Amino acid sequence: MAVMLGSMIVWGLQPGPALFVNRPDLVSSLAAIMIIATLGALALALVRMRGVVKLLALRPRYLNVIIITFCMVGTYAVQNSVFDVILMFIFGVVGLGMRRFGFPTGPMVLGLILGPLAESNLRRALLIDGPAAFVTSPIAITLFALSALAVCSPLLRRLLKGRRGNALAEST
Repeated sequence: MAVMLGSMIVWGLQPGPALFVNRPDLVSSLAAIMIIATLGALALALVRMRGVVKLLALRPRYLNVIIITFCMVGTYAVQNSVFDVILMFIFGVVGLGMRRFGFPTGPMVLGLILGPLAESNLRRALLIDGPAAFVTSPIAITLFALSALAVCSPLLRRLLKGRRGNALAEST
């Protein structure tokens, strides 16, 4: 979904509910293409399943070398740039670090793709309504409260778990 949203932005389309009103032909075409692509991928996966199972029987170090080679070739082929390959390795190490330390990578990818769109819309909203729009709109207040709860919930959960553990230790 992130790739599709990114490609829409690159082509100058504004993803969101307005796309259904402004370009209903494009939305119906995308839906039809996605259904056909899903059915085609299913058929191809059923045909090639035995070959993939044999491929996965390779030792992980050989499989990793093959995957990294294809990634390097594909990255270089896009713009014929060694800088892109180096950038791919840097972000690969960042992704590996995120995985090792338990950070989810999906929100990072969505943030990188949708960040510029969110910034431009925030700038537009601030120019139109000013900063007062954030404290006068009930929807904005609700979203701020939910965001604060989402940010603070791990800390609150950890504190509550610690209190329960202390209460159980004291009662025994």
